[in-house]
Amino acid sequence: FVAVENGKENDMVQGRKFQFPAGSIVVFDKGYVDYQWYANLTAQNIGFVTRFRPKSVYQVIQQHPVLESKGILKDETIQLNSAHA
Repeated sequence: FVAVENGKENDMVQGRKFQFPAGSIVVFDKGYVDYQWYANLTAQNIGFVTRFRPKSVYQVIQQHPVLESKGILKDETIQLNSAHA
């Protein structure tokens, strides 16, 4: 799935339109910030990979091994804990 737009509308407008199959892993940038959307993805058994904003509040549930030589800094399963999550 991909959406290419003119850049005049918020990324989340397009993000919410996608219907991903259960078991998918979705990758998106940090412009896609909507904690309710994250909860909906999780409830549908859809995983996601993204970069969070620096002030994101979360708890690390599990750390996974990484290859630092490949430029991967960390790979973690987290639980969002902010008031917005």
